[in-house]
Amino acid sequence: MVSCHGRAEDGHLAQDTAKTATAEDADREVVARFEQIRLAAAGRLLGLPVGDGTAGVRVERVAPIATGWLFAIGGTAVPRADLLVEDADGTPRCLLRTDHLALSLSGGADSPVLRRLAEALARRLRTVTPARLAWWLHDRPLAEAEAPVIAPVHEPPSSSRGAWRPPPAGAPCPALHRAWNHPRAWSRFFADDELAMHGDGVAIATGPSLRVEHGDLECQFLRPRGFVGIPWQPLGSLRHHNRKWGSVRQRLAVAGRGRAGSPAPRSTDEEKCLYTNVIDVDVIEGATPLLERLLESVRRHMKPEMVMVNCTCVPQMVGDDVEDVVARERSASPWPVLYKDQSTEDPFERNLAMMAAAFRDAPPVERDPAAVNLVGFARGRDRDELAALLGSLGVRVNRYLVPEVSPAVASGYLAAPLQVLYPNPAWERLYESLVRPLDCRTVAAPAPYGPRGTADFLVAVADALSRSDLADRAREEVGAFAARTWQPLVAAPSRHRLGLIAETRSLHRLSAAAGLWGLPLVPLLLEMGFRVGVAIVAEPGGREAADRACEAWRGGVDAAVVETPADLDAWLAGSGVGPVFSDYAFDDRLVSRGHATFSARVFEKGLLGAERTIRRLLDLARMTCYRDHAFAFRRGSHAT
Repeated sequence: MVSCHGRAEDGHLAQDTAKTATAEDADREVVARFEQIRLAAAGRLLGLPVGDGTAGVRVERVAPIATGWLFAIGGTAVPRADLLVEDADGTPRCLLRTDHLALSLSGGADSPVLRRLAEALARRLRTVTPARLAWWLHDRPLAEAEAPVIAPVHEPPSSSRGAWRPPPAGAPCPALHRAWNHPRAWSRFFADDELAMHGDGVAIATGPSLRVEHGDLECQFLRPRGFVGIPWQPLGSLRHHNRKWGSVRQRLAVAGRGRAGSPAPRSTDEEKCLYTNVIDVDVIEGATPLLERLLESVRRHMKPEMVMVNCTCVPQMVGDDVEDVVARERSASPWPVLYKDQSTEDPFERNLAMMAAAFRDAPPVERDPAAVNLVGFARGRDRDELAALLGSLGVRVNRYLVPEVSPAVASGYLAAPLQVLYPNPAWERLYESLVRPLDCRTVAAPAPYGPRGTADFLVAVADALSRSDLADRAREEVGAFAARTWQPLVAAPSRHRLGLIAETRSLHRLSAAAGLWGLPLVPLLLEMGFRVGVAIVAEPGGREAADRACEAWRGGVDAAVVETPADLDAWLAGSGVGPVFSDYAFDDRLVSRGHATFSARVFEKGLLGAERTIRRLLDLARMTCYRDHAFAFRRGSHAT
């Protein structure tokens, strides 16, 4: 009996070992396929064959690095070389420079063939941005890869298909939502895909206007992992649904779901929002009549300056022809009707033709040599304070453009001879289509975060106006603020360490002002006196690149490399970090481990904004409730 029992145990162990080996083989197969797809994408992007064949010039390997991508080039006609493609603003070294990228060669840089190849690639990649490059080489392969051997991420352990196991590193996304339910969601704390969906909806009217949300009402309040912290809607902003846009009865009455006879709200002194509230019957029968009745009621009861229609996911997925409704409304309404949906292609061109026409038709005005236009500066008290700071130097803010876009902005815009652009690459297309064609001098000033950034911003504006006297006054004013308020304040943060988690390909966003919606995150935190811990998440097969990045970061911050969720858990538990950065509000991955969260929204521009920011971060760092009650946020606890 004993020997029989032992053989049975050995048999079970052998079966378990075989299952584990099979699972590991499947994981390796998926990762290998992912790498093949990425290599094929690199070949299409560079216009070169791939693999280890006999081609004269070929791309043999591609790997992410801290600031860009590394392509291994080989072949019978060229010596072995590495082509480094990086963000042009993120590296001083380069052989060639395009609009957005810097290209450098190592290993075979003296080869005439490689030099000609680099020149051809520079022409080919002339307008490619770092974000587009990352999409080609990372997110697109994820979307294209197939892994039928992997069970769904949320399949329960009791499933008849066998024991659940997480997908391997590098596996494709099994869901439509690119971050939520992503196989590497454990490592993603920058909401790139969600913010890209919001990016084409930045339009804010400066006068009487109306925003129409066509979709189900719950969609406005319930999203995966809570709300995303949209950087251009800072804390304290009035753009919140339940604080500004009236009662639910008012929102739904126009769509025919409120009390009979309830009219649309008549007050149009600021932007308001109405909802159609699509329900299950509308999904079956079609929801366009709701939108038609709402827009007809707006024409009867309201007189907005412009109407913005946002088609949310449900009407778009069920095939409602919302664009046809909008097209007919444009011919019937005396005001512009803008439209956007949830497609990945930005509808800037069709939405902002209104602004091009408004600038074209604006009457000529007299120039004010002391006036400037601020472009890309989100509304909020920090912007008002920045305008007041400019005013104390004798500079008047004439107009704000982006996120404000309405015909009222165009009138009198050219009274200012200078327009100052906020350094946000996500809005570069808006700048290109709206701003640069205008007869107005353009300067891209540093983002005015912290005393150092604010001083650099003020000096850049003064220099652009050819007023060296204003530059001296700006330095004096910032110096007085630093001595009076800032220096006594920055002693306290040295006792706290803030955490940042970034994949290798996203590390440039932590230091470059052009990376995180204009926010130079790490330099600003260090200027505030905080200690900073950075967990660098190695890409699949990219441990070597992550180690190099880690060495480059050491010195200014406490950097470490993690490869798995267990590594990240260990880092969160043992690194001594307090609050951790995440674009996801109330991020359950962090609060369930006792960490408060912060996002780009807590940072404010200007001097007073910097003071509020540091006090806000100190409050988060001192907060103990997340650490004391982390158990209540863990899945499976009695509290859930």
